[in-house]
Amino acid sequence: MSASPTPSASAKHWRGQGIVLVVDDEDAVRYTSARLIEHFGFQVREADSGAAALAYFHAGGTADLVLLDQSMPGMDGLATLTELLKLMPALRVVLFSGVGEDAARQRFQGKGIARFLQKPFTLDMLRDTLRAVIGERGKNP
Repeated sequence: MSASPTPSASAKHWRGQGIVLVVDDEDAVRYTSARLIEHFGFQVREADSGAAALAYFHAGGTADLVLLDQSMPGMDGLATLTELLKLMPALRVVLFSGVGEDAARQRFQGKGIARFLQKPFTLDMLRDTLRAVIGERGKNP
């Protein structure tokens, strides 16, 4: 895979808006991801399992995007994705995983994933993913 181009100055200063739900069973990964997403101007909600993510939405929670871990005990990423999309078919979901992208893409192909983010990821990779999925609805300072 070739190196990605250096982000433009406007991309580096991109700020988003809205709510992102981070779903990951690993406390450190979930906490760190949430703080990084907040850095870009988003409000963040956190769920430590697929069941907790579903409970959040059943309780009236909203999100513009879900950052969903592929591998979790109990309800894994695929089962969570399936149930989330039954509730909200237009929900944008970014799958993130330490498992290789090719394997994840093959498993989730045609299942409604907006994008894949490989763990570990950089701040630039996260920003570029959020920007691509949320679009240019973000605001620049």
